[in-house]
Amino acid sequence: MWFPALNKHIFSTLVNIDESLIFPLALLIFFIMVFLTFALITHLKLKKKVGKVEEALKDISKGDPIWKKEQLTTFVEFFIKELMKAWSAKDRIGLKGLLSGDQYAVREKKLDKLDEVGQVNVIDDVKIKDILLVDVQDFTNDEFDRFSAKVCYEAVNFTKNFRDKWEEPKWGEDVDPNPEMEPKEYTEFWTFTRSGDTWKLNRIDKEWKEWNYINTDPVLEDEKYGD
Repeated sequence: MWFPALNKHIFSTLVNIDESLIFPLALLIFFIMVFLTFALITHLKLKKKVGKVEEALKDISKGDPIWKKEQLTTFVEFFIKELMKAWSAKDRIGLKGLLSGDQYAVREKKLDKLDEVGQVNVIDDVKIKDILLVDVQDFTNDEFDRFSAKVCYEAVNFTKNFRDKWEEPKWGEDVDPNPEMEPKEYTEFWTFTRSGDTWKLNRIDKEWKEWNYINTDPVLEDEKYGD
């Protein structure tokens, strides 16, 4: 049988490993195990948090339809595409209507910088892969209402000059070029604040900050903001 031969080969290989490599290999295996354990714990905590959010939405949407889960999910999907469209067109009026004051100020500076070098950053062919509502905060005063969604999507991200000649960006890390024009996948946390009967984007966090969300419970309207 080939099993004894295979085991003998593996054992022979392990025996012949340079002793100086044993510690680095053991350390590498240790860090891999730590990473996998952390990823599993994070996944389980997020799954539990999503369940709490869904229960909270069922409750608060009875008195305010804006909190319906399906409505929020549909809104986020539509919003992402509208935001990318406005950004790619350098539509400052459109962006101002979609973003909170702080978010607009950040993106206005980036647009100014693009204008300085005669370029435009285009995010196109956006495809939504998944949307999970991970945090809801509903207050008696609607202006404090907010919710967060984990969004997974892919898009083509490139920068070009005003003469439509493809080229990589010439400055910093403010854009994420993809010269091959292949779609890239993104996983981010988008937080929205209420503005009347709609929502504005207040912040975007990368996945490593998801602990900020999964360790907190939904806030319902009988609780005070900031407590």
